[in-house]
Amino acid sequence: MRVDKSSPFSDKYWNVTQKYADDLMTSIEFLFIQRNFVLSSEDITNNLDLILPIGLISRISTQKSADFILRHFISKSNSDKLWQHMEEINKDIYFNELPKCIISHDNDKLPAKLLLLLSPFNSLQIPVHCVFDFAGDYAASLWFSRYYEFHTISLAKLETHKKMLTHQKSIKYVSEKWKFIDNTISSAYFGSSYVCSEGSDTIIKKNINTIIQNAIVGSLSIQQSNLELENSDKSLIIIVSQVWYKEHSVHRTFFKQISTLTPKYRLILIRFETGLAVNPELFEEVITISKSLEVLERFQTAAKEILSRKPAIIFFPDIGMSGESIYLANQRLAPIQVASYGHSVSTFGGLIDYWIGSKDVELLSRIYENYSEKLVLVDGLGITHTLPSYKPADFATKLHVLDKYGTKDIVIINISWAPMKTTSESLRLLKLMSQNIDSSKKVIFRLFAGMSDSQLMKEVFQQEINEEFDLTNVKIEVQPLYSFEEYMEKLREGDLFIDSWPYGGCNTVMDALFLNIPILTMRGTRWHNRIGPAQLELIGLKDLVAENEEEFISKGATLINNSTERSRLAEAISRSSAIKILLGPNQTPKLFRKAFDKMIENHLLWKKQDFLNSFIDLAEYS
Repeated sequence: MRVDKSSPFSDKYWNVTQKYADDLMTSIEFLFIQRNFVLSSEDITNNLDLILPIGLISRISTQKSADFILRHFISKSNSDKLWQHMEEINKDIYFNELPKCIISHDNDKLPAKLLLLLSPFNSLQIPVHCVFDFAGDYAASLWFSRYYEFHTISLAKLETHKKMLTHQKSIKYVSEKWKFIDNTISSAYFGSSYVCSEGSDTIIKKNINTIIQNAIVGSLSIQQSNLELENSDKSLIIIVSQVWYKEHSVHRTFFKQISTLTPKYRLILIRFETGLAVNPELFEEVITISKSLEVLERFQTAAKEILSRKPAIIFFPDIGMSGESIYLANQRLAPIQVASYGHSVSTFGGLIDYWIGSKDVELLSRIYENYSEKLVLVDGLGITHTLPSYKPADFATKLHVLDKYGTKDIVIINISWAPMKTTSESLRLLKLMSQNIDSSKKVIFRLFAGMSDSQLMKEVFQQEINEEFDLTNVKIEVQPLYSFEEYMEKLREGDLFIDSWPYGGCNTVMDALFLNIPILTMRGTRWHNRIGPAQLELIGLKDLVAENEEEFISKGATLINNSTERSRLAEAISRSSAIKILLGPNQTPKLFRKAFDKMIENHLLWKKQDFLNSFIDLAEYS
């Protein structure tokens, strides 16, 4: 195999690495085909954390999957038809036709040990309802959640993305069997929004919320009585966040807003130990829940800390970014429970009363479809940026480009997409755009995925991208993990940003404008793919907003081909005082505080009212 220059592995080590992968897969094959190698349900559940590494190793091997092992257990006649069935399922979200359960040569059910081999890299996909039949509900539930761990590396290639989507759609047929299983359920909750950001994530989250709500009742010794507003401390707000440190996007977009609460309210932060330095400056107390505890113990400890203090409000800026936040959001621990855009997708059925949202960004006609919470709408963007903690170095960035590529005559496109945002849909649009690039142009797409996992994951991620984005004149280079300062310096070398789709960026737009580099966006129907265009329109740069795919592709190709147009837009960003507008005086922080005041004042009344389209316009309340 020829390794692309952008591969994390060098040519020197690739053959050795692939040989190790082949040897490991051969050993796994030998072990699994032994009839006396039997794993109990308990053995399976204790070892399902091997699913991801085995899947990665199989993808690196010359076989590229575990199909060659699975075929020992699955009859030829059934396996030949299986992928055809999977394609039929992908065409119909409602599953009008289900494939029959796949059986082994001896007409017995498949052995449960095969769970460890099932990944989206296999051409041979066993229907999820069959997995529950042969592995049992407990082990299969854990496997169903674990499968979502592949979402960070498997969405770039259409074939594997389809398999993740098929897995997600299967919830319709296993929802009653899917059991509550420790922290692995958070992978499904978080990953579902990226596997399919417009639709099936709603179904997955509703199921997860129901599972948690039903499973926790009666299993935890927490007292939840007297949670009426009149019995609470109306001066106290508890904030639950796993990621409250200065360089994280949640802190960058909510620090100013939360700071407006401090003159009137006492704030306590509940966080779960990560090893990262929390910013304590707004809080009278920071309560850290030890990571040495089991996940349910962490939840129970946090719940008891909250209940003992009787806050009027719990605010969750980023539900889904930790398993514990999902559990807490599915229990009634305060009279008023509120969420917002830190992780900018509805809980779709969590016990959250209100979502503080943007009247200027949200598509009001879609609020009922996009949220299960009542929206408290404020004027402005719904978030307030803080200035990036970065000071540009005093040197010419193109000198670094010359050193790396041997020429300064190259167009560098920044695509700052997290791995789960690097979907086959994003790459399809990028590919169509690239086919319209002048053939004389030397173009590099630099993908800043921020991957902090193993080198093996990075290599598989790069391979999936290379196979999907198979153009010869344009390359995608997956960048290593940088510190924030290094990341911003690398971004400075770029000539243009292109936003991800369908899950768009917010802080990425701010970073691009901060560096005076144009960023192309496309408007969608959810806040996360409307906030980028809204920020650009606020500073008068509608030229960088596409309303549909055709515009996105056309504008992208024009910007890549035309350095004069890029320079014009960069100058327009500079003249517009973009950063001052986005950072400067606006009403969002003050309205954030007003939202909390009005929720406390009106909660009992609002609970009784049925709001049209499920939103409350804060402007109607003096």
